[in-house]
Amino acid sequence: MRMKKNITKRKRFLNSHYKRNLSLLFSIFFLELTWLCAQKQDSIFFEDTKTLKAVGQLQHNIKVGNWIYFYPTGTIKSKGAFREGVKHGIWNYFLPTSQPSHSVEYNKGNFVRQQSFLHKNGSFELQPKPIDSVGH
Repeated sequence: MRMKKNITKRKRFLNSHYKRNLSLLFSIFFLELTWLCAQKQDSIFFEDTKTLKAVGQLQHNIKVGNWIYFYPTGTIKSKGAFREGVKHGIWNYFLPTSQPSHSVEYNKGNFVRQQSFLHKNGSFELQPKPIDSVGH
């Protein structure tokens, strides 16, 4: 009889323990979800066609965080992050066919290195400096 009481107490303890942890998990999840929803995404459009040119976040009219640029056709042209209005970190560039073109690493807007370049024949070659068409 005593064993049944211990098992019952243990089950109650575990149930309350799981409920507290589950409640904490849901609280964290909703806090993160609220934070994500609060991050305002700004959009930039091509003037002549009114199609989407870029999506990212502006703080006081300065680009910050992750940005994605698009070709007029709607395919992704490039994506990377801005820090205080300048490119920072690794930026990935794509061909209009959506194939990866090359990656460039920036440090506070300054070129660090180009990681790869996709030739028209499909092969990659390391490049010592970025090509002229990298900027926006």
